[in-house]
Amino acid sequence: MSLPAVVGGVQPIPLVRPTPPTAPLDAETVLRAQEYLQMALGSLFEAQGYTGRATVGQLCDAWLESGKRWTDTTRTGHRYNLRAFCQQLGRLWTEGEPRLVQDTQEGEFLRLGRAMPVADLEPALVERAIDGLAQGRWNSVTGAVRTCLRWANRHGFAGVAVLVPAARTHKARPVTIAANEWAQAAHALYDAFEAADGRSRAAAAAALCSVRWGVRRGGVVRIEWTAVVGREIRLADKGRARLVMLDDLDLEILQCLREHQAEGERWVFPGSGETGRHVHPNTVTAHTRRVLDRCGLKLTLHQAGRHAAGTAILDLGGTPDDVAAHLGHVNDRVTRERYLPVITDTRRARALLSQAWAGGKGGKGR
Repeated sequence: MSLPAVVGGVQPIPLVRPTPPTAPLDAETVLRAQEYLQMALGSLFEAQGYTGRATVGQLCDAWLESGKRWTDTTRTGHRYNLRAFCQQLGRLWTEGEPRLVQDTQEGEFLRLGRAMPVADLEPALVERAIDGLAQGRWNSVTGAVRTCLRWANRHGFAGVAVLVPAARTHKARPVTIAANEWAQAAHALYDAFEAADGRSRAAAAAALCSVRWGVRRGGVVRIEWTAVVGREIRLADKGRARLVMLDDLDLEILQCLREHQAEGERWVFPGSGETGRHVHPNTVTAHTRRVLDRCGLKLTLHQAGRHAAGTAILDLGGTPDDVAAHLGHVNDRVTRERYLPVITDTRRARALLSQAWAGGKGGKGR
């Protein structure tokens, strides 16, 4: 039976389906059926352009062209990360060659990485390539690579089933931010919001809400008015659903935004340029940097809204579970790695050990 449709503009190879056996399947029949299945899948993948000879560059290009929901900015960011990833692959590929790696141009590394067959990739190689890019850009690189590999796995690239990068091997560095810096940053951003008007009001409000809610800038700027229900906002932060409970100050900020927006505005934090777009995340980051620099705080938006907030919660008597809930952590592993080494209080444990010591005094534990 031939495949009924033309896929990707290429006519599929006609296939013949064997007659179903009436007797119980033996080993030879099973092997023959597997061969027919492999032939069918092979013709379908070849019709779509996905063969066992697919390269990393073709994989990246196909994935970038498949995205319909991205903005120009995110597409540029993914292209930049995948380009750097391919360069790292090319660099690793030349390690066993007699020529010196330092004499090779970056463009040559990129060409070699893009030309590497997908089927030749191994988890260890992917992990080493990502480790080379982990200087402050771990999340963006792994996000692009992991999504690219998941897309390839769904579309039948050969060898992709083994391409999931290994688990993150390095531990998060402990946070060394003072407990009072969150309040200083939040008050500075609130003063800037009150002083802002016109085009800068949405960015000032987004920065303030990001720091107060512990939500990353991408999750904040994409909030629509339909997501605001009473004192709750349901949003997506880094692909995970979050629920933000609003207090009186939050409602005051949102009411101020509503009063200065046109009727029917979709976004809670609209952009200042073309209508119908939310404020750009980079605008929020730049606004935060200017405000915090003026008040002498050497914090980024991410550090103020998340790291400083976690430290403040624990300093005020909160638990790691409280921090994980506020920041949207899947578990408390990252919470403990980042925050507990800074403010660990051993008094309770020492008191329990003192009780054990007193109970055994003079009687050697009796």
